[in-house]
Amino acid sequence: MKPSLLNRVLKNAWLAVALAAIAASQESCKSYLEIPPPTTDLTRTTVFSDASSVEATVNGLYTLTFIDINFWSYAPHFYGGMMADELYPRSVNVFDDLLFNQYNPSTDTYGKFWQNGYKVIYHANSIITGLADVTFLPEILHKRYIAEAKFFRAYIYLLLSGYYGDVPLITTTDIKETDSAPRSPKAAVIALVVADLKDVIADLSRMDMPKTRVNALAAQSLLARVYLYSQQWEEAAAAATAAIAGNARLESALDSVFLRSSDETIWTISSSGSRPDQGDRTTYGLMLLPSPTNLNYGLPKSLYNSFEPGDKRRSTWIGIFAVSPDTILFTAKYKQKSTNMGPMLAEDDVVMRLAEQYLIRAEANAAMGKTSESAADLNVLRRRAGLRDLPSDMRKEQLVLQVEKERRAELFVEGHRWFDIVRTGRANAVFGAAKPATWKPHAVLLPIPQAEMDLNQNLVQNPGYQ
Repeated sequence: MKPSLLNRVLKNAWLAVALAAIAASQESCKSYLEIPPPTTDLTRTTVFSDASSVEATVNGLYTLTFIDINFWSYAPHFYGGMMADELYPRSVNVFDDLLFNQYNPSTDTYGKFWQNGYKVIYHANSIITGLADVTFLPEILHKRYIAEAKFFRAYIYLLLSGYYGDVPLITTTDIKETDSAPRSPKAAVIALVVADLKDVIADLSRMDMPKTRVNALAAQSLLARVYLYSQQWEEAAAAATAAIAGNARLESALDSVFLRSSDETIWTISSSGSRPDQGDRTTYGLMLLPSPTNLNYGLPKSLYNSFEPGDKRRSTWIGIFAVSPDTILFTAKYKQKSTNMGPMLAEDDVVMRLAEQYLIRAEANAAMGKTSESAADLNVLRRRAGLRDLPSDMRKEQLVLQVEKERRAELFVEGHRWFDIVRTGRANAVFGAAKPATWKPHAVLLPIPQAEMDLNQNLVQNPGYQ
């Protein structure tokens, strides 16, 4: 029987893992980014034979996700932004299927969400299973490497389940088991995500990890997000409170938030150095930076107009180009484009930051009817933005919508908007109003790639794409 597309993807991912480990053990001074593509099959025994090989394999998770396949840049940010209502491509008729939510199961563009997501998951699984019997590593490194792999697995599964709903739950590297893997209930996927993140928090809580690596605060913050997405309000509020009590602090000035020196950032991709966790500016950073000739994505005027008058987030984080015959709005959260400045580049690409945790706690408290607590968290961010405090007598329903508005103003183009509107059941109201001629309710889920459907008869397509 012909192997499934997913199995071919996983095999290629494993080859990349293996070759990276061998190359690193032979050329310890060589950057992971310079290692050539795989040409031969290699065994797990060789990959996990020494400390340098293991380190290279773990580093490969970062390089794979953020650079090699640009999964983080495209899946939640560019494509997700267009699917929602916060980005549009400046090239006419490019990505119209995403912009107008007219998805085709045979389109490779967003079909790669699925394929590339499972590349990362398989890479993570190979580390978790490969290190199970390794005894030559110090305990602290053994725990750290497995924790990093579990975090990536949890992070990708959260994204995939947000886009597709039920997805195959794969925790093994045995391709025989994945050849006909059916979709698992989303609840089961999220249960694994929660379990993985709790393990990460426990194992990394006493390790001093840099922001450019998976760290305990990042896991705590992601756990709060998972609970919020699952409408586990008490758990979300408690997890966010724990994250807020961590070692991150809100920046008082908006133009300091995205600097490398920012106290607000929790998990970042460094733009200095040559290690996989400290590489050049990612595709995300490059494609959002201002240039009237090279700007690929613009911000819709509806986003600009959604800010309250006097909101400093609009004046600080949105730029304007006067390009005939119209003006182009762009995100100005990042200012520096050059990738050749090395340590001189003062900005990192921010994956997670503390402001989200205040918004998570505010939403969870609003849902539980704790209106004063909810408003207090929103006011923290509003004051920084130069806005007045919210009225003290806002009702629960008003605060829930206010949280949605504040999340849009604070987190635009950071990969949240699509998931925020879909998970709250407001997609028909929000996206239906923004795209009345094309929006259909089934568009809240992407189609399973048709190529994978053809090869795995146990997969069932999402409604609306049969």
